[in-house]
Amino acid sequence: MRLNKIMVLILVMLLATVNTVYAGNEVEVAIPEFEIEIGEQAIDNVHNEFPLILYNDITYFPMTWNFSRSLGLSSDWNSQTGLSIAQTSETEKLVQDKSVTNDLSRTYRATIADFDIKLNGNAINNSTEDYPILLFRDVTYFPLTWKFTVDEFGWDSNFDQEKGLRISNNRIQTTVHIDNSDNNTTSVSGVNNSSVVVTNNNIDNSVNDSNNTYNDYSTHITNNIDNSVNLETEAKLDELLEQIQQLNDSSLNKGNILISYFLKDSETGAPVANAQVYLNNMPVAVSNDTGLVEIDVYQYAQYMIQIKHDDYYSVTFNQAFNDSKIINQSLQNKLTSNIIKLGVDNIVLREVETEIIDGRKVDKIDYKFESDDKVLGLWESVDFVDQPTDFIAGLKSFPGDLYLKNLEFYKNGSTNHAWSWTKGLALHDDDNTASRYFIAEVDGEVFLFFEWKSGDYTIRGDEPNYYVLKRVVSND
Repeated sequence: MRLNKIMVLILVMLLATVNTVYAGNEVEVAIPEFEIEIGEQAIDNVHNEFPLILYNDITYFPMTWNFSRSLGLSSDWNSQTGLSIAQTSETEKLVQDKSVTNDLSRTYRATIADFDIKLNGNAINNSTEDYPILLFRDVTYFPLTWKFTVDEFGWDSNFDQEKGLRISNNRIQTTVHIDNSDNNTTSVSGVNNSSVVVTNNNIDNSVNDSNNTYNDYSTHITNNIDNSVNLETEAKLDELLEQIQQLNDSSLNKGNILISYFLKDSETGAPVANAQVYLNNMPVAVSNDTGLVEIDVYQYAQYMIQIKHDDYYSVTFNQAFNDSKIINQSLQNKLTSNIIKLGVDNIVLREVETEIIDGRKVDKIDYKFESDDKVLGLWESVDFVDQPTDFIAGLKSFPGDLYLKNLEFYKNGSTNHAWSWTKGLALHDDDNTASRYFIAEVDGEVFLFFEWKSGDYTIRGDEPNYYVLKRVVSND
């Protein structure tokens, strides 16, 4: 008996020295209260949907597309190969999703990632890491240890008690050296509602950057963007073509390399004709019957490219090009995207009006309330999938802890979360998103499929994933 008591005492002492780990490799994390800056931008950890977190006194960084791109990283995920992280020369301005309220005085639960992870092409054995990679709110988090921060990512990080934590990537920078000797003039003038007009005559355009890109042109370049003539959104196609021809005649939309896009329907693969392409909000081309559209751009210059069509969702992205290339670009049809084939049934979803404002997707959320008795009650999350057709009843495919635990719909059009609702839609005022939902039977059981419109949808432009929920309590 005495021996048993000693063994129990030893076991208790050992457990007391171990960090809190829950069944299923769950760990306790906290949200730091100290100040944090990423690339000189203050992070609002109180309202950030994906805040930086603390585990074992180490700060962890969220590998969302926008956070990682702001510091020169690219990420790719799929269910077969897992997560791949690599350094990239492409960066994006950090846009924070301040749609939640975090309690900095409490702890939260995260999960130790158990899927395959590659960093700069090398596999990581997460089970042997002193500071393992975590999953928090369905997002991968990396520890800001010297191994990852400096050796792998090439970041600079500094911490002190007064200023808090500062993170930057000083390896990504571009400097332009212009020879301003005689006969070289540089003028910059502002034009109302237009981009900057720059005219450089007979200059040495030598460009050096930290990525060892060197471009030496001894030539005359005039890059003049003037938006003084604007088209209304309802302008006819022939008016748009006339405007583009005027720009062609004046050589305002020329460059030194050719980029060719083949535009196709994402569902059928059919070419998309009469799609309009804009560079920095200036119309430059329209696709032909084969879906081909060609644009002239300047090498290494950064452009905001928009592709628009009345029957398809608009595509907007920032891009710079090193060489001429041919690109296959898929467009999602507004009509087919509202139809989901689940089993033998075609589920028709509500159409949501969406526009791009300041590079961010903004859904229409002003809808009249319409009741839906079938959705009333409490639903509990059972899985998180790319598409509803990926869901298998009784089998959870998502490897981590589900961020959205449940969702309850009340008769007055509210929910137990930030969404209000009307029939077929859950509306989020802060995010300006309208998430579609539908109820369907899978293998004899009834499930609620709910579009998850996070920052990957609003900022990156990805299509939403789906939470799958099962009814717990009915409010009939």
